[in-house]
Amino acid sequence: MREKLWRGSEVRYTAEHSTLSAPSAQQVGCTGRNPARFAGVANDEEGQYYAKDRHSFCALRGEYARQARSDGLEAMLYLTREEFIRRIDWSEDNAVIRMDGRRKVFLDVEAMGALRKSLVDTVGLNRARGVFRRFGFACGQFDFEQTRIAHPDATSEEMLALGPQAHMLMGHVHVELTRQETDRELGRAWLEGIWRNSFEAENHVKTFGRSRSPVCWTLEGYASGWASAWLGQRAITLETRCVGMGDRYCTFTIRTAEEWGPQAKTFVEDLADVDLGRTISLLEQLAADLRMTQTRLVGSEAKYRAIFEDAPDMMMLCDPVTGRVLDVNRRVVENLEYSREHLLKMSLRDMHPPSDHENIARVIGPNVAQPVRSLSMTLLGKDSRRFTVEAAFSIVPFAGTTILQAIYHDVTEYHKTQQALREAEELAHIGRMASAVAHEIRNPLSAIVSGIRLLTSTQRSEDERSVIFETILTESERLDNTLNDFLQFARPRSPRRRPVDLSRMVKDLLRIIWGDQGTVNAVTLRTEWPDELPVISCDGDQIRQVFWNILLNALQAMDGKGELTVRIAPVEQQIRVEIADTGPGIPPEELSEVFEPFHTTKPRGTGLGLPIARRIIQGHGGTIRIESVVNKGTTVVFSLPLGDPDAEAQNPPGR
Repeated sequence: MREKLWRGSEVRYTAEHSTLSAPSAQQVGCTGRNPARFAGVANDEEGQYYAKDRHSFCALRGEYARQARSDGLEAMLYLTREEFIRRIDWSEDNAVIRMDGRRKVFLDVEAMGALRKSLVDTVGLNRARGVFRRFGFACGQFDFEQTRIAHPDATSEEMLALGPQAHMLMGHVHVELTRQETDRELGRAWLEGIWRNSFEAENHVKTFGRSRSPVCWTLEGYASGWASAWLGQRAITLETRCVGMGDRYCTFTIRTAEEWGPQAKTFVEDLADVDLGRTISLLEQLAADLRMTQTRLVGSEAKYRAIFEDAPDMMMLCDPVTGRVLDVNRRVVENLEYSREHLLKMSLRDMHPPSDHENIARVIGPNVAQPVRSLSMTLLGKDSRRFTVEAAFSIVPFAGTTILQAIYHDVTEYHKTQQALREAEELAHIGRMASAVAHEIRNPLSAIVSGIRLLTSTQRSEDERSVIFETILTESERLDNTLNDFLQFARPRSPRRRPVDLSRMVKDLLRIIWGDQGTVNAVTLRTEWPDELPVISCDGDQIRQVFWNILLNALQAMDGKGELTVRIAPVEQQIRVEIADTGPGIPPEELSEVFEPFHTTKPRGTGLGLPIARRIIQGHGGTIRIESVVNKGTTVVFSLPLGDPDAEAQNPPGR
């Protein structure tokens, strides 16, 4: 028989020869003590110690253990493979497994995980922790008492060491003691150690994932029960690190409940005795409440089912993670023309075209905490039918969990009606444009044709011929301007941005306009802008066209008298322009139509000046609006962004 007491040192007792061999006294730290002083123990010249019986051997072993306390306790934990096999007995006749005379059963770790999950799901995490700690504590106390009965000669240190050994013997965990300070007489204990390969931590992570707190509840309880029985008062084991929290190994500390103080409050509460009478009473009350709640839920479910089934919109209940369809109402079946059974095999992605899948990813998935509430989407039905829908998504509680509720409002017919209206408006718009273009082309064309006929029909004087030629040229220019305006409006080009000095551009343009006295007459001009205006990045030709159109409109509206004001000012990152006249103003009923193509109140004009100006301003990222008061005048206000500082590099002058 072999008993290992400490690392690198061993004592042998052979029953057949009553021979006890041990290391030197110096090795075990018992200098000055003669092991042979024990009754029934003697030594020979070769340093061999003889024991007459097992009792004498235990006495000597206890002395060695006490003398090597700091190093020997940890060594007591470990058994050899041969010793482990010797202690197990299996009877093939009755399938009974015994260890040290006590019956044992093997439990699969996965089965323990299933038990833990079932208990957590049934009573909650905190109550389950208490159950496992109480179970472990009771097992630790019971095993200690059984071990003391089986080994009445074991020393106090051996009994303390046999607790961790029991852990390892049962395959629960590998134990390494790193600190041991105990005094049974004073009721003090402070032990620290490492748990490796904890079946409980590994099982918890596999079943529930990583935890925020230690999870070796049974191991804590068992170590606490064993230590409490050994010490004679309540001892508490607390994990300080845990594989269940992501640590590489578990660490534990054992101290008395008094020494732990408030830190052990939760553990002590978990070990509190359960008042079965009160618990049964509470369970009966809960059962009665549950029956009442179930009755109410049945009624609520019937109401919800009626609302759900008879809803005018299509409604679905789906898994919020996978998007799998869990239930649909009658409207979904009718519209999509799939059977309910077929729909329950589909997911949200199956019901939408690939173009909608990006939006679907914003609604379902493990990382979507709150889905996008409203989206415009397309729903696919049987035989490639397509429905334009407005979809609303929300997470709702259902049967103790949460599900995704999808409501689809069919706007297919509404969109068709809107499309038909847009097409009708476009046709009417094209008709108005065609009429205006025909009118603007017919008049100068008629004048040109008439002039040519006059020139060819009879002899005309030189003066008459000059008048006719001038009329033909004027009408030709008018026709050319009309066609150019129409083409510019119908086929706008993208701005060619370059740095532009707006102040210089406007001054040159006003100088040209005011050089034509026939257009200006008695109109006075007032300009307001700072001496240094920021250079803007824009298409100079297009912006010049905007100023030209607006200024000519203002001068024509004032009919040769009044005041024209041009204001330019930088505002934040924009240039703001105001062109105000003192003409008759625009009636409110016409103000909303001033930007419509070919809308004009002038006897001669295409009605394209302001639409072209708006299109150019919008093409530059700016805004334009018109303010007008009848009999007081009109103000056109537009803003232009200062532009990209890289515009000059992208479009250098002369390109």
